[in-house]
Amino acid sequence: MFFSVVIPAHNEEKFISETLMAIALAWENFKKMPSSNDQNNEDQMEVIVVNNNSKDQTSKVAEATIQKLQFNFGTVINLNAEKGPSFARAKGVDYAQGDIVCFIDADCKMSPLWFKVAKKNLKNKKIIAVGGPYKYDFVKWWQRFLNNFYSYFVLPILPFVLFILFWKKSAVLIGGNIAVRKEALLKIGGVPQVEFWGDDALLAMLLRRKVGKVKFSPHLIVSSSARRFEKDGFWKVNKKYTLEFFKVFFKHL
Repeated sequence: MFFSVVIPAHNEEKFISETLMAIALAWENFKKMPSSNDQNNEDQMEVIVVNNNSKDQTSKVAEATIQKLQFNFGTVINLNAEKGPSFARAKGVDYAQGDIVCFIDADCKMSPLWFKVAKKNLKNKKIIAVGGPYKYDFVKWWQRFLNNFYSYFVLPILPFVLFILFWKKSAVLIGGNIAVRKEALLKIGGVPQVEFWGDDALLAMLLRRKVGKVKFSPHLIVSSSARRFEKDGFWKVNKKYTLEFFKVFFKHL
């Protein structure tokens, strides 16, 4: 498989370097793993950072880190206007050479097993996309508990429950932790160009209803900053995400 890792970034100079280093470590770990079915040295990976009109040093930091890590394929695309993460992801897809497009947020760090889990799921030809949860750096224990309950219990069974209730296919993907077949993206016209809220829900719904099976795997993990929750409030952010998901689901019934 050829993985194209697309990272939309807007004013992420504080996080982008750690994100890129985590990708490098995950890839190094993946290449060292023995495989009984094929040779890992046949797999390839490229990194595409889409600098979404940042006002800080995001682009320079990303370029310096890519050079330091000596990625065989690594590039930074600079946009002259900020149009949101879905637009940046779409631009990244335009440049992607791989057959598997991976979306990672600029403040997220892949787990060491990320590529292994992604490949294991996508080796099943019926699965066109796989996503997973965020592991946030919450300080309060009850926030960690609720997030884990939601991520590891509710989200994996949600599409099944909705299908039983409404007899309509659905799927769950979280925007910054996705691996999807590029050909599947092209079949739905690329990354949906919508506002920040609900863009991943719409992507998941279109892929599931128009192309094929979308899986949510609790083992495909990224660690992420909890800054959005700290800024806007834990309950408010979760409420917004939930309402936008159901809005997309019912709008496309």
